[in-house]
Amino acid sequence: MQVFFKQLMFCYLLLKSCTILYAQDSEFLSGKVIDEKTDEPVIFATVRVKGKAKGVITNMDGSFKIPSFFKKDGDTLLISSMGYVSTLIALSDVVYDKVNIILDIR
Repeated sequence: MQVFFKQLMFCYLLLKSCTILYAQDSEFLSGKVIDEKTDEPVIFATVRVKGKAKGVITNMDGSFKIPSFFKKDGDTLLISSMGYVSTLIALSDVVYDKVNIILDIR
């Protein structure tokens, strides 16, 4: 009986940990900044929330990740990089938790 209880508890904890990991993934809005003409990632582009001192910089893949609570507040992202036209994206228009942003060369 005690062995059965331990196995049952192990299975419960294993399933519970998978649920927790899945829930953490949706706490962020992720995306990728891409060059319009070459379809190459734009590295070190600034992605910040307009009107707030919050933001991130894209990595070597052009990817970024920001907390999803900005989406709930209805904020706007300002994406900028040297040599490109700055772009505004209303987070209320973003349907999924992933977004690709295409920057145009000046």
